[in-house]
Amino acid sequence: ECHRYLKEQLEEIAKTYGQRLLSVQNPVAWAMTLDGVDTGSLGGRLYNHRVTGPRAVASGQFGSCIDGYPKNYIVMNAAIGATKNDIERATVKLYKELGDYT
Repeated sequence: ECHRYLKEQLEEIAKTYGQRLLSVQNPVAWAMTLDGVDTGSLGGRLYNHRVTGPRAVASGQFGSCIDGYPKNYIVMNAAIGATKNDIERATVKLYKELGDYT
């Protein structure tokens, strides 16, 4: 249920900000492009707002799941123990922070 809810929330954010959800083979996580977004800044701002699970990755950055991946992206998860409320709080903060880039 939480995995599906996370997907729905990220799809709405992607639609609002001209990004797209990436198709990943992961039972607990989803990834979304961050075109035109400073991933370091976004990741830091989310961390400062107590959103500690997501990982914002710059194109080609060490730690990217695929070497040389051509897009910036963020990975968020709905792992064991995550609640719908946790996902709501995290995605609302992501939505607000991405608003600074538009």
